Amino acid sequence: MGVVIERKQGQAIRLSFGRDMSDEAILDLVRSGITITVTDIGRHGTRARIGIDAPASVSILRSELLEKAREDA
Repeated sequence: MGVVIERKQGQAIRLSFGRDMSDEAILDLVRSGITITVTDIGRHGTRARIGIDAPASVSILRSELLEKAREDA
């Protein structure tokens, strides 16, 4: 599995594609699919571990890191 991220209710994950990817390459990737799997639910049901299997050309970011990067820019 590619990346495993823990999320609480309401938290997001963002997938984005590299600037060097052509529209055709992105369309092929979307058509073939990116697998997202819930790997574990916390004891109290407040957190989930989510596995994402995607090619290296796909960036996977927790939403709070994306927001921080925008603030720092």
